[in-house]
Amino acid sequence: MNKFIITAVCAVMALSLVGCGNTDEKSSSQPEVTPVVTPAPESSEPDVQIPNPIKTFETLEELRSSLSFAFTVPAFVPKGYEVEQLSIIDETLVSIDCKNGDDAINYRVSQGIDDISGDFNSYEVEGTINIDDIIVATKGNVENEISVATFTNEGLTYSLTFKEKGLDTETVTSIVESIFVA
Repeated sequence: MNKFIITAVCAVMALSLVGCGNTDEKSSSQPEVTPVVTPAPESSEPDVQIPNPIKTFETLEELRSSLSFAFTVPAFVPKGYEVEQLSIIDETLVSIDCKNGDDAINYRVSQGIDDISGDFNSYEVEGTINIDDIIVATKGNVENEISVATFTNEGLTYSLTFKEKGLDTETVTSIVESIFVA
């Protein structure tokens, strides 16, 4: 019985190999298959890319001339800080970046009353500074180390963001006061 089963299995395997074998002659019973490649239809829609909302400028004068409103910049920044970039975001928001090594100050001004700092972090310490009837909202993680200062005056909204390490209240007060020096 075992010999019969082994013989049957061998016969089935031999027949399958013969049936699946590779032949060089093409069988006349099987049609030749040619792949069909259909090109993608051309779109009548033009390629659309979102334009960069940030425009950079070489000088403060160039930046000012491209805006519809007048603004002032701080006359005072702490020693060692240099202007790194002058830009306008969405044609309405002035952004000036100053750096001193890894430390950075971002000064922003725009029309309106909204918080334009772009800083959405949560801070442990929040407070206010009253500078010549301007209420400056401050945020930071350590007492007397301000990371963000925001305020409004005469239809404009302002923000100062201090990256890496915050600045003390006295220094922030000096920067804000210098914005309004005639």
